[in-house]
Amino acid sequence: MEQKIETKKNSNLPIILGVIVLVIVVGLGYWLMKRSPTQVAPVKTPEETRPIETFIPEEDSVSAINEDLEGIQVPNLDQALQEIDQDLNSL
Repeated sequence: MEQKIETKKNSNLPIILGVIVLVIVVGLGYWLMKRSPTQVAPVKTPEETRPIETFIPEEDSVSAINEDLEGIQVPNLDQALQEIDQDLNSL
C-alpha cells in the first residue's frame, strides 16, 4: 500500500513544479516591464517648430478633377462576368 501512495505523490510533482515555474516566469516578466523606462517623446521648443507651408496645386479645380475622373477607363464588368459564367458552365 505504501508504494501506491508514493506513486500518487510523484504524479503531482510535475504539475506543482510547472505551476511554480509559471509563477516565476510571470513575476519576472512583470518585474522587467515595470523596471524598463518608458520612452517619452521629446518636446519641441518654439524655435524648433516651423510653420506649416500650405501648397495648393494649380490643378485642384473642380473642372480638372472632373476631367481626370472622365479619363478613367472602367472595364465592362458584365462582359467579364459572362465570360466567367461560360467558363464555369463548360466545366
